[in-house]
Amino acid sequence: MKNKKVLFICTGNTCRSPMAEAILKQKLDADGIDNIEVGSRGLAANAFQPAADNAQLVMSEMGCDLKAHKSKNLSREELSDTDLFLCMSESHALMLSDCGVPRSALAVLDIPDPYGGSLDTYKAAAMKIKGEIEKRYEFITK
Repeated sequence: MKNKKVLFICTGNTCRSPMAEAILKQKLDADGIDNIEVGSRGLAANAFQPAADNAQLVMSEMGCDLKAHKSKNLSREELSDTDLFLCMSESHALMLSDCGVPRSALAVLDIPDPYGGSLDTYKAAAMKIKGEIEKRYEFITK
């Protein structure tokens, strides 16, 4: 059986979506679920940028490692070979919808962008991401 492919989508792929990817991977690992491929992409990323320093710090505190993360833009191929896009904002979902992604393959987490914010701003974003993932966990893993 083919693995399910899930991508978190934000703008620059240095803050929200890498944190979300790390949080979901950690939860899937803890639950022994290995048939879901998780990634993150930006819609306007400067390719190969590291995760933001505060994102790395917050994830480290949560037991996740973002040191190896490099930002990536969503590719045309991923539009059709991804099963579920978890978007950080409605505008991200609308862009994907305009590219032909069916609404059934889109979910909006509604996470404010912490970019350039304080460590507390990143912590708040990470906790909101964690809560949104937990709320949708059954939907993500089915």
